[in-house]
Amino acid sequence: MSDPYVPVVPPTGETLNGTYGAMLIGVLVAAILFGATNVQVYMYAIHNPHDSIWNKLVVGALWILDAVHTALCFHLVYWYLITNYYRPPELLDIVWSFKAQIIVVAILIIFVHTLVDMAPFAS
Repeated sequence: MSDPYVPVVPPTGETLNGTYGAMLIGVLVAAILFGATNVQVYMYAIHNPHDSIWNKLVVGALWILDAVHTALCFHLVYWYLITNYYRPPELLDIVWSFKAQIIVVAILIIFVHTLVDMAPFAS
């Protein structure tokens, strides 16, 4: 019995380089920026222990949403580049973490825009 995942035409490096290569680089840059976010959250927690509970909750919520976004990005890359390596038919499917990532990003955008509108410096 033949394996259903054996491709008829193997993908070339040029075919996947512009799509999945760009996705990998984007996730690596996002991971570096998430590291910078971790440092900022740590420095905020150390240097502002008496800040209002509202500010602490906002910083914590944004950090958690960013962590979830980064985890979903890593799952997305792992699913496409590792789990489904050399399986072109599977690469056409949209993985669940991509759909969830869109929802998390939408929540982040709404949350940040709401905070900016509520800020005292907003016009």
